[in-house]
Amino acid sequence: MTALTIAWQKGFPLFFLPAVLGGLIGACVAFDPPLSYLLAGVIDTSAFGKSPLLLYPYQLISMTLLFVVCLLSAYKWFNTQAVADHSHVLEKFCIVVLLIASQTFALTSLGTVDGYDLVTALIFLVFLLVVLPATRTVVLTRFDSLNLLLVTAYVISFATSGMHPLYVFRILLLVKLIMLSILIVNFLRNEELVRFFILTMITVTTVSAVIGIGQEALYVVTGETYVGIVDTAGMKYSWESTPLGTLLRVPAFVMSYKTLVFLLVVNLAIILNLLLHTALVKSQRWLLSVAAILMLFCLTLTFSKDGFLGFFVVVTLSLLMRWRSAAIYGLLLIIALGLLVYVLGYWDDIVSAAAVELTWGEYRLRVQLDREGVIGLLEEPALFALGPGTLYTSNHLGWPAHNNWILAANQIGLYGFIVYLLIVAYTLYNLAELPVYAPGTWLRGLSKGVTTGFVGLLVVFQTHAGYLDPILWIVMILAQALVLIGRSSALANSRFVM
Repeated sequence: MTALTIAWQKGFPLFFLPAVLGGLIGACVAFDPPLSYLLAGVIDTSAFGKSPLLLYPYQLISMTLLFVVCLLSAYKWFNTQAVADHSHVLEKFCIVVLLIASQTFALTSLGTVDGYDLVTALIFLVFLLVVLPATRTVVLTRFDSLNLLLVTAYVISFATSGMHPLYVFRILLLVKLIMLSILIVNFLRNEELVRFFILTMITVTTVSAVIGIGQEALYVVTGETYVGIVDTAGMKYSWESTPLGTLLRVPAFVMSYKTLVFLLVVNLAIILNLLLHTALVKSQRWLLSVAAILMLFCLTLTFSKDGFLGFFVVVTLSLLMRWRSAAIYGLLLIIALGLLVYVLGYWDDIVSAAAVELTWGEYRLRVQLDREGVIGLLEEPALFALGPGTLYTSNHLGWPAHNNWILAANQIGLYGFIVYLLIVAYTLYNLAELPVYAPGTWLRGLSKGVTTGFVGLLVVFQTHAGYLDPILWIVMILAQALVLIGRSSALANSRFVM
């Protein structure tokens, strides 16, 4: 402070900058230890034995300075080379890191924060400080505007629900999803980067499928489970009773078998439609087929009935899109199979099995929760939420409705539900519009894969206690990127006159 006072009084410009830097460094040195202990106490890191924020003295200031140096170096390199030769090395590196982090966060969980959150925030910071100043362009879509409307729904619901902490975490998650939207749309600026993103996502998901298969094999042979940092409550529903004994519902390293199901359904849809609609060489078809077989085997090991139903919808829609003229024959085949089952006397057995499942099985409770959510909403409709979704259900464990539409209406009111519905409808509109902009190109197969994957994902969400999910949002963000590329390609080929 003395140095700053002298510099101000004497008006020496050369003294001012060193004084400011010295003051900042002194403040960092003084506040680094208490701030480190404060953050270590807020973030639960008991799984590591020792907090990663307290590995050595003055860790925060040293890591911050290292990050600033790396950021300045990246900006210098990106501004002089990446823009000049259009190699997109930085974008590709960020895509790889982001996709790996999105499927390994069970290894990096720090209480309520995980590595996926940190990577998203850091890459978004790199985008703002490195990519944006160099390119001087940023793409924002109506999808981002709808996401901001959803943020307002959560903020108002937070106030009307008595400031329930659930909404704070939902707002933070939605901020992360908005970051992902801006990052992915602005990184995937051309067909090359979209191809790279899709192939990287398929590769990372295939590795996750192999990890899931390995987890099952390890459990069968040794009885041990290695699934990363997953709490007891998360593991409670990760077991399945089979004729072979109790088996693990494999989660890979994404904490939950449900999350793995979402990834597998989407990637299987993309692979299937690439095989059906895109001209690929023999080696590419072989690699995609092997990846699909591994993913399908891993999907089987999740023992997810709604996952199988979602995959069945994906296959049905994909085949109908590929051979539309054969739709009538497929319908006739289904009717013939139904008649055959009825004649052979298996129809009553199938109906009885379904009735038992809905009456006594796993889905009985889900149907009951959904019914209570709908009845509660009809009896006490609210424009904004009155509390979390459990307000409308009477489950002793505090479970809300297990349906994305009902849960959205319960948790964020009719206003939030309408915004959520608009986000999904806008995505479906864009996916339906894409083949018009880019007929006969590789985008056809990819767009149909994303479309069927999105529909299959929505089917799975009909029995899932969630609606604000990063995987669902990534599929919708990918749809926005594909539409923008399709439009630019159409304009470049003078296919449309604006």
